[in-house]
Amino acid sequence: MQLLSLEGDYGLRAIIYLSCQPSGKITYVSEIARDQLIPVNFLFKILRKLVKHGLVKSYRGPHGGYALAKDASGIT
Repeated sequence: MQLLSLEGDYGLRAIIYLSCQPSGKITYVSEIARDQLIPVNFLFKILRKLVKHGLVKSYRGPHGGYALAKDASGIT
């Protein structure tokens, strides 16, 4: 019996990883993917959904990446 889809599992792991980063740190997708063993292209797709739902904020440009959109204690 599977309780969580693969996409849900990876999304949760990405949010937990971001919540462990110092406040305000922008994290590269490749760093999350490497640490959590998530395929990069699939992680991009998941992070887009998390941005759309306001859980994660994306930053564009050469020093772009992702960070939590709000304090980790506010995410349930």
